Formats: sequence, C-alpha cells, structure tokens
Amino acid sequence: VFDRAGNFISLIKADGEGPGKYLEFDDMAIVNDELLLTGVYPHRLMWFSLDGELLREEKVGDPIVSGIYSEEDRRYFFYYHFTEPGEYLVKSFNDSLDDSLVFLPFRQSDYYGNFSNRENFRKTDKIYLSRSFHDTVYVFEGRNFVPKLVFDYGEYRQRMEELARNRTNLDPLAELKFINERAKLYFNTHGWYITGSWLYSGFRYEKKSYNVFFNRKNRTTSVVDHTIKDDINEGFNPYSILYSFNENKVGNKIPGRDFFEILQKKKDELGKDGFEEYVKGKGKDFSRIALQAKDSENPVLIVYSVKK
Repeated sequence: VFDRAGNFISLIKADGEGPGKYLEFDDMAIVNDELLLTGVYPHRLMWFSLDGELLREEKVGDPIVSGIYSEEDRRYFFYYHFTEPGEYLVKSFNDSLDDSLVFLPFRQSDYYGNFSNRENFRKTDKIYLSRSFHDTVYVFEGRNFVPKLVFDYGEYRQRMEELARNRTNLDPLAELKFINERAKLYFNTHGWYITGSWLYSGFRYEKKSYNVFFNRKNRTTSVVDHTIKDDINEGFNPYSILYSFNENKVGNKIPGRDFFEILQKKKDELGKDGFEEYVKGKGKDFSRIALQAKDSENPVLIVYSVKK
C-alpha cells in the first residue's frame, strides 16, 4: 500500500490456507478507507486496513470475479462467472450485505467469450457496466442498470451467433485464433473508461486494433489507428489507455527496463547532438524516469492529464 505521493505505507501478506488467508484473488477496491479483495479463492470477501491488518471476512458461495463500491448509493456491485440459466451475472448489496439486487440474467444464447471480466465495471461520475463483445454500456440509475450508450457497428459488426457457433464447433485454440485474426468489429473491456464527458475504448477488427475517443457532450468521435502518439515527450507511444483515475486523468504502464530501452533507441536515432538537445528539452522528464527505471523489473506508471 502506497500513499498518493508514492511512498510505501504497508505490506498486506495473507497468502496461504485457512481463516484470514487467500490462495489467490482477482481484484481490489478502496472502500471507506478499507481495502476490499474480491475474486478471492477460497470464495470470500476480505477487508483489510490500509495498515495491512485483516479487519473481517465474509464467506460467499458463488465465485465473485470483480467488484466495485458506490459511495453515493452505498452499495457493492459484484460480477459473477455463471454459466447456467436462471443465474444472474451481476448482484448488488448494501453495506450490511442483507439487501440484494440482481441484474443481467445469464442467457445460453449469448456469447461471453474467454476474456477476463475484471474490468466490466467503471466508476466515475456514476457506476457503469459493459461486457466484451456486447454492444451496450449500462449505467446504474434508480436501483437498476439501464442502457446508456449503444455501439452501432453497421456492416462491420461481428455477429454474435457466429461466435456462439465457434464456442461449440472449434477447440479453444482455434476459437482464440478466430477472435484475434478473423473476427470483425467488436468491443473489448480491456482498457476502457467512461465519464460524463468522454467514452474511450479499444476496438478490434480482424488483425488490427483501434483507439476510439467519443466526446459525449458534442457527440464527435476520434479514431487513432494502432498506437497513441506521445507528442509531448516524444517517448513512449502506448497501444491503449489502461487506467482511468477521474474525469481528467488516465494512465498506462510499461516495465522499467522496456522504458529505458526506448530511451536507448532514441539515442541511436537522434545521434549525439540531437540526443543531448532532446534530454534537455521535451525529453527531459522521460529520460530522467527512464534512467531511474533502467534496472527495475517493476512497471513505470504514466499518468496523463487534460492539457490546459
């Protein structure tokens, strides 16, 4: 656990078997100055203090993939990995876990793919929900998830019924190869964010990927092919946006050694004089961090904020 300035606070180490321990977990969230672990195996919810101490745990019968908490609604929202008719993919509980709501019934005819569901929820101005391969972004309003945005793929869309047939007729590797190389246009929840002003997401079409920015206020769309060019530092060009922090800040990450390797390539491309000018000018911050991270196996977190 780190503070907002990046200073180390504490270490949570509860891996193991038995009460107060986990063998693995998929997701975490800060809720009322407590750290909530979800997707825990064996199946349970676990709350820790920011000092790393276990506060309480609650056993759950069904596997929770990811979770999010709304301070405004004072409710937890959990996404489940159900594969049987009659089950619901999303359940919501109040603070005491005794008032439950259910949403999105599992349908055998739908296609859910083999992507992780860790990033289905987004919390910015409201609680939003979307799913890979599906065309609708929902928002939680009036104790229900209601459709807010719908993607119209037109003639470029990937038909869900074809994906459903592939699930039955192809082995897992062949199915994955179809999705990566032959599938038409579809939405992927890996790396998306939505606010009252913007929607961002990556989309795939056959072998190509696209970054799409939609201005919700003036309803204009910008499409960036493959990578997003850093024209500020002219350093790391991300393939996509991975994290959303608030209305005006998003982020990405890259291993420290890879970050430094980009700087080395920059040196070879610019030559001695050009490189010296670069590190003293627009590349000053990029080169400083790259040098600090050159021997690190940990990722460098890059935060992008709205340019005034």
